[in-house]
Amino acid sequence: MKKINKLSDNKGVTGADLSIAVVAIIIFVSIITSLFYNVYIMNQKTTRMSEATDIITTIFEKIDVMDYENVSLENNEKELSVYLNDYIDNENQSQSENVYKGKKGGYNVTLNIEKYNEQDGNQDKEDIIKKITINVEYNVGNKTQSIEMSTLKVK
Repeated sequence: MKKINKLSDNKGVTGADLSIAVVAIIIFVSIITSLFYNVYIMNQKTTRMSEATDIITTIFEKIDVMDYENVSLENNEKELSVYLNDYIDNENQSQSENVYKGKKGGYNVTLNIEKYNEQDGNQDKEDIIKKITINVEYNVGNKTQSIEMSTLKVK
């Protein structure tokens, strides 16, 4: 006897098969997307940190070749002040006797000069050492990062 009514021929795609495939594709795409995003953020973070470090080392290298007396922010004619005014954006700066603040691109640069003999307990010492500290702040995403480095300048 022949079957006249065939209810299922097992050909084609059912709704269950289709929904499982769509869910699998959505999961796969979301994982790949989050991986690409994390790689992008880490790349941005590394690039920004590298640029901030470059700013600091450029200033330190310039200070290294200056005479001891010119490593000062006391007046704008000193070699360091002239260099910083050229290197850092002029419109976004402030300067006092020991602290210089300015912007270099999207980076906030703070330079602080301390004389060793002006620190507590060292007032009787000679003026032969200056401690130069540079702090660079920058944004990565919605977070503020900073790098701070110090060096000594000896007479």
